Amino acid sequence: MWTGNNVTRSFRVAGAAALALLIDKVAVPCLTVVGLLILSRWGK
Repeated sequence: MWTGNNVTRSFRVAGAAALALLIDKVAVPCLTVVGLLILSRWGK
């Protein structure tokens, strides 16, 4: 188990870094829209 974990560590780190870049590009617009919707509800 320890060996398998260490062998796949570099792949897991690279995958996490690649996904972080993709999620960052998607999350910012989504969170902006959600924030604007919440603020528009508070104004009523």
